[in-house]
Amino acid sequence: MRALVTNDDGIDSVGLRTPAAVAVEVGLEVVVAAPHTEHSGSSASLTALEADGRLVVHETSLKDLAGVRAIGVAASPALITFVAMRGAFGPAPEVVLSGINHGPNTGHAVLHSGTVGAALTGATHGRRALAVSMASSAPNHPGPLPARVVTQTVPGLARTMRRVLRARRRPRPADARSRPARDHRARGTLNGIRRSAWPLG
Repeated sequence: MRALVTNDDGIDSVGLRTPAAVAVEVGLEVVVAAPHTEHSGSSASLTALEADGRLVVHETSLKDLAGVRAIGVAASPALITFVAMRGAFGPAPEVVLSGINHGPNTGHAVLHSGTVGAALTGATHGRRALAVSMASSAPNHPGPLPARVVTQTVPGLARTMRRVLRARRRPRPADARSRPARDHRARGTLNGIRRSAWPLG
């Protein structure tokens, strides 16, 4: 099972490593794709920088996560999640983990959070998603509580998604198999980005 780990604080944020590490520990295939710079307050906006019709990306690495693919993307967290669902970073993820955000997302702030926007985008694509934030306006590290939340939540999220995937793989009735499958994937362009340029994996 594949997991996308993202955030709105950027690829260099220390809070990004905790959900990625936990996802690896529970046996998920992890790809980290996060904004190349901070995108706090981006909500579920679909914005990006492009060069010659392609998303601007750079491969990088995360401390203590050798072997985990990490990509800085010049885009909002929601757009990163959106294109990930269409194969931009390899096979589409079944789980989206967003955070750990450096600061609280409570009340009306939830509507503006890029961390939450990424999780909502995953959910609108039928994926299980988790957004985690810190209850502090000036955090300097993820801290034990958010890390514990991630550690306790991700395994259950993965187990639930595995059950969903098994249910989806049950044989369909013969009449359903005889009907041609419809392709519901997005076509054309998105904010000037050609879909044909998205696959990077």
